[in-house]
This record gives sequence, structure tokens and C-alpha cells, in this order.
Amino acid sequence: MEHTIRQLVSGLHIGYHGGGMLFWKWTRDGEIQILLGRRLSGTDGGKWCLPGGSWEKTDGFSADGKPDYHRTALRTAHRETGYAIPEQDDITCIWSIHAPFFHTSVFTYRMREEHVCIEFVTERFSEGGWFDIHELPEPLEYFLPLQLHQFRKKLHRLERLRNSSLLM
Repeated sequence: MEHTIRQLVSGLHIGYHGGGMLFWKWTRDGEIQILLGRRLSGTDGGKWCLPGGSWEKTDGFSADGKPDYHRTALRTAHRETGYAIPEQDDITCIWSIHAPFFHTSVFTYRMREEHVCIEFVTERFSEGGWFDIHELPEPLEYFLPLQLHQFRKKLHRLERLRNSSLLM
């Protein structure tokens, strides 16, 4: 019975479904910077967060019939920053949460284009900018520390792989 209710609720897409994008880049000094914006209103009003937002029907569905959070992240990141990600195969999911009535995934994209200046272009943010990953502004959106923890783990794994391939 409980399984049937879950399937029914999942099929109706009740609750919040969304996606976000963590834009990041290496500085010339070898430091990592991430793009954050301070939201003006909503549950994250006044807090620093990643570009992202709610799933829409036009985002479509994944192969398993669930909302396509990847497309949501791409669309909302473009809407909020004006930047269209050119290499979609470089996007990696680093964090997801699927709780009753709350489903979201965060993806990362490494900025390689040095000449591109991306910033928040909508009226949903009071300010935004690039921040050193070790010196972030406060207050942060509730889940952002968890998302950054997963991001750091991913970078650590990549560094280990790169070092092990250099040894071979």
C-alpha cells in the first residue's frame, strides 16, 4: 500500500522539484572560486546561493519518468546568469535530495572560458559574484554547505586520479 501511494505521489510530481548549478573556476593562483548570488525573496531571501530553481513541464522527464533535474539546472542557470553552458557533457551531478515533497539535484560546471564574465542578470538577486571556496559570504542557503562538501570530495577524487595517472 505504501509503495503504491509513493508511486502515485511521485507520478503527480507533488511538492518541490528543482535543480541548481555550481559554476566554478580555477584562479591563476590555483585557488577555486564559485559563483554565488544573494536572493532577494522566498525561503532563501537574504541568503547566498547557487543559480537554480523549480522544474517546469518544458524541462521534460528523465528515462525513469521523473522530472529532468539536469535540464532544470541548465535552464535556470541560463535564466539567472544569462550564460548558456556550451559543453553539456562536462556537467556532473554532485548532490541530490529526494525527500517527501522535496526533490532537487545540483550539478557542477567548470568555467574554462577566461574571457567570459558571468554574473546574475535577474531581479531575483540583490548581488552576486565569484568567491574563494574557503572565504564564502554569510548567511548561506541551508543546503549549500552540504553541496560544497560533496563538491570538495569530487575535486579530491579527481586530484587523486590525476596523481595516480602521473605515476604510471
